[in-house]
Amino acid sequence: MLGALQAEELTGMLEGKSLELPWNKLFSGSPVMIKEGEKLPGVELAGGMTFTLLSPTAKQLVDLMPEWKKTCSFPNDELIQS
Repeated sequence: MLGALQAEELTGMLEGKSLELPWNKLFSGSPVMIKEGEKLPGVELAGGMTFTLLSPTAKQLVDLMPEWKKTCSFPNDELIQS
């Protein structure tokens, strides 16, 4: 299982000009999360398989921020917030 540090490495690759990878392309560049009161988001993948997102909610992402900052040693305001 990957964690916060690996996610930050991926962020660096996505933001880096050398790879030019798209952010959350299957979710129109938006944060990948469940929106309260809406149907679970699903995306059809190549070959016809459907990927259905079960979590996280926006609240779960916000609740994760303190541990994420601690794990990655971020100053208080350096983490990008959506």
